[in-house]
Amino acid sequence: MKINKIQLANALHSRWLSILMAVVMLAGAWLMFHTHRILYIIGDRGLLFPSANLWIGPGELGMWADCVLTLVGALLMVTLNNTYNMLRSSSHLAITLFLVMSLSIPNILCQFDTGPVMVIVLLTCMLLMFHTYGNRSATGNVYLVFLILSTCSMTQYCYVVYIPVFILSLGQMRILCMRTVIATLLGLATPWWVVFGLGISTPSDFHITGYIPVYSSFSEMEILHVFAIIAFTSLLLITGWMANFMKMISYNSHMRAYMGTLSVMGLVTLFAVCIDYESVSVYAPVLFMVTSFQLCHTFSNHQRANKSSIPLIILISIYLLLYLWRLSY
Repeated sequence: MKINKIQLANALHSRWLSILMAVVMLAGAWLMFHTHRILYIIGDRGLLFPSANLWIGPGELGMWADCVLTLVGALLMVTLNNTYNMLRSSSHLAITLFLVMSLSIPNILCQFDTGPVMVIVLLTCMLLMFHTYGNRSATGNVYLVFLILSTCSMTQYCYVVYIPVFILSLGQMRILCMRTVIATLLGLATPWWVVFGLGISTPSDFHITGYIPVYSSFSEMEILHVFAIIAFTSLLLITGWMANFMKMISYNSHMRAYMGTLSVMGLVTLFAVCIDYESVSVYAPVLFMVTSFQLCHTFSNHQRANKSSIPLIILISIYLLLYLWRLSY
């Protein structure tokens, strides 16, 4: 019986379950799209250019594009962990949780929006930033990180929220010096300099007001569904971080820097989704990503053997039930 429990725990952390969850997510998105009316996000908060929800019009193409980007984000999560071993485990549980969390809000999953794009951007920036640890000469990576964030902010102001995360990460990576500060400032300024200098846009095109809340087209039940999931996931993030805290401070400086950046990103996301709740569709995938990492860290390091099966099964089942709740109306 003990062997069966261990086998079940290993199965929950396996890549095969994550692959199965990817198939379930794609099937669930297709079912939602073809059986229910999709309530499309109509908000546009680009600082200069249209936000991602306006890049691809409403339709099945937008659904598949969003699903593909969600899967790309999941693969980058694997790459990040395999490259830097930040979770001290080869578990694929983070992907499984990220995909089932994404499925739990199918109305957002079934349309192209900034959320999955932001997940890919933030994971790419973490890959670049983590590579600079202890190397103050790695100004190219620093410049590229802030160039990417600054460029993306032209299409969605929410990217600006994460610029302080990576500024703090300079200190966590032990590379905060005059050279990296200059690289940061140049990275932030370059895209605006190019856009305005080449006449692609003008300062008069800059706008942060006159927007439409992204959920303005949602029904009351849809809003309740979305914010119930956000509240539940936020609670899980806080719980996971508290469970991991003592373990994280015992790590070496590399691991503390990596997990510190992830922790700050989670904290910023929590504040952002509470204060800027009108852009919940943008922050939700990022919240799912950081929460999945924290929970994977919790279960991999504290309950990997025979104790992790039941809580994990319950957790995955809850998110699947939240998806079925959305299908019920």
